[in-house]
Amino acid sequence: MQRTILTHILMLLIGAGITWAYVAREERTNHPLPFDTEHTTTDVGFENREKFDDWSFVSPLLTCGYERDEVSTQRLRETRDAVAAYLEKQRSAGVVQESGIYFRALNDGGWFGLNERSQFTPGSLLKVPLALSLMRTSETNPEFTTGVYEYTGGIPDIPTAFPPTKKAEIGKGYTFPELLELSLVYSDNIATILLAQLIDRTTLDAAYSDLGIEAPGTGDTYTTTVRTYASFFRILYNGTYLSHKNSEYILSTLSKSAFTEGIAAGVPAGTVVAHKFGEREYQGEPSQLHDCGIVYTDQPYILCVMLRGKEMEKLPPVIADVSRIVYDRIAKQ
Repeated sequence: MQRTILTHILMLLIGAGITWAYVAREERTNHPLPFDTEHTTTDVGFENREKFDDWSFVSPLLTCGYERDEVSTQRLRETRDAVAAYLEKQRSAGVVQESGIYFRALNDGGWFGLNERSQFTPGSLLKVPLALSLMRTSETNPEFTTGVYEYTGGIPDIPTAFPPTKKAEIGKGYTFPELLELSLVYSDNIATILLAQLIDRTTLDAAYSDLGIEAPGTGDTYTTTVRTYASFFRILYNGTYLSHKNSEYILSTLSKSAFTEGIAAGVPAGTVVAHKFGEREYQGEPSQLHDCGIVYTDQPYILCVMLRGKEMEKLPPVIADVSRIVYDRIAKQ
């Protein structure tokens, strides 16, 4: 892979403004919902799923009917309204300048959104679609997942607000699973660049195309929405893109995330959360912090929170509080 491509990958990961552009299939509907509005879907189909004891993180989708969902309209509205009221207080206090929230119950499809089409810079959130691209490639060309790859240096280690507690070191060799863990669990940019070098641009573009996503650009400032990004976790949970084994593997890896100050901080200790965070700090712009993933309870759900604010250190507690509000009103019922 050419150095220019690696530079673009690095820049998107640190949120410095040069990013990969993509648009998920879910956004390409014939009847798109209006921007900057709130929605609660009440008559989404009951989803018929495979039942296997082998899978802890995926629930392969078989069929989707159109029965009324089991999560009541009132409960969804109350949860949405409670989150909205909390975020308004944070906005009035000057902690949060803009927020995007997306919730989706995975058993029945009930969902709500708050500014779910507002645009944010994803930063390290895009490590997840890269992992999907790599695992998709491994299903037909597994050779690169069995080698040992030495990091010889040359990738700038740019400071971040939440630096990895483990990262690739010069002179050490790493297996593919080790690099993937450094990338997804510890959000190490160096390991991610090493992974990106394992597939060429054509292969990467093809993997994005398979997902109905526009291939990575070479210089556009990229933004995404909570609703679009949540589709990656639906793809993994449903087992509709990767093999069930590989979907399980990625979600299992994401459940070990070292970032515990966001969604994970808002649920009881021991609750499994498969998630990824992303950040952006750029001179003259508001800080951005995001956390998106699946909370595994008797009623598993996707929660995606994206925030802008003046001070990065004040944003993690906001994500934790949103997570707590949702958990208390959904999982405890």
